[in-house]
Amino acid sequence: MTMTTRFSPSVLQDYDALKKFFSGTEAIDDLKRKAAKSELPFEWDESLMPIYSAFAKALSEVFLTFSLWDLGHKWLLQAKWAQIHPDSYFRKLFGDRFLVRSVNLPPLDKVDECSQCSMEVASLDDSRVKKLLPANVKQLQFIGEEGGCLGGSEWMLSLYFRTTNLFANTKQHLIALANLFRKGLPLEAQVLQAFDNDGLLESPHLGLSKRLYAQIGNTGSFEQRLEKAAATLLSAPAGAYAVSLPGHRVTWFKVDSTTSYLHCENMGLIEILTVQDYIQACNILLTTYRNALDPNAMTIRSVKKLTKGD
Repeated sequence: MTMTTRFSPSVLQDYDALKKFFSGTEAIDDLKRKAAKSELPFEWDESLMPIYSAFAKALSEVFLTFSLWDLGHKWLLQAKWAQIHPDSYFRKLFGDRFLVRSVNLPPLDKVDECSQCSMEVASLDDSRVKKLLPANVKQLQFIGEEGGCLGGSEWMLSLYFRTTNLFANTKQHLIALANLFRKGLPLEAQVLQAFDNDGLLESPHLGLSKRLYAQIGNTGSFEQRLEKAAATLLSAPAGAYAVSLPGHRVTWFKVDSTTSYLHCENMGLIEILTVQDYIQACNILLTTYRNALDPNAMTIRSVKKLTKGD
């Protein structure tokens, strides 16, 4: 997606300006142009990537040592990109059910989209904006080399409900949305990641409303938790779900009794068709992101379009 303007944190001083930034106008226009257009796969020789990643990281450390922050962060981002897997890695896991890959990093060609990297929450004047942030957040970091799964999930859900009228087929709709994340996190997702508010239930700036659906705690054996998670998602009513795990967030779309879709920023869009598919997906989630000390290892929230006024 090509952004025509850079993001300035001064937008956060005015709630109405912030809502306009999150209107999704350019993303929706992009969806109308590209629809479910096929993209070339990401493929490369993984054996060479650790060498390049180490080189890029070392170079970034040199620049950062001399306080050349922009160059340092750009090369650090290069090092992170060199660590991601090609499409063939995920196709070995999921076969044809792997539909579109996503990259949980800022795009390499758009690292200059923010006019500044951070902002103190204390400097915000609009109380409506402050309500969107957790009470313990003191500083917003807009650009980073780490992932943005929470922001990416929020942005995908927001766009999903705003564009349902553009697609007659749910699968093609989700493929088109996932393609927006294929070359990295959209700028809106990066800004939402800075908000870092997984517990926000009413999101008028995104047109979203969430309600707790289920929690899968860390009681019982791993196999029991796995079966419970799979059974919970398999029996869930059709709709959209935000699934929170320790240190990660994914998005689940239940179409009907036989078909669901999982979108994970670290992997991409995956079609879920059978009970074994549900078990495989939950196995990956619980083994990759579980935390034995967290009593609420998986929290599932149903997500709907916010209909009331803000």
